[in-house]
Amino acid sequence: MPECQAERERVQQAAWRARNPDYGRARRLLALADVEDADPPAPPRPLDRLPWDLAQTEFGTQGTEFLGQFGRVLVRHAQTQKEAQDHDSS
Repeated sequence: MPECQAERERVQQAAWRARNPDYGRARRLLALADVEDADPPAPPRPLDRLPWDLAQTEFGTQGTEFLGQFGRVLVRHAQTQKEAQDHDSS
């Protein structure tokens, strides 16, 4: 009997996740937005030159956090590509 119930719960959870694929991401963004009292980490160059106060006014805390994380991913990717080019040229 418990195996049947466990299987039913597993199927129900899989169906719920299929209906709500963005739940985890949205929950993490909301958790980050709730930490408004803490100073956000300084963004890497060249992102530190952007007007983040204007972005927060226009997009809100959640949108600004998304843009900051996306920018960090782009900077990291560009650095990786640059390092790969440096190794190829030597």
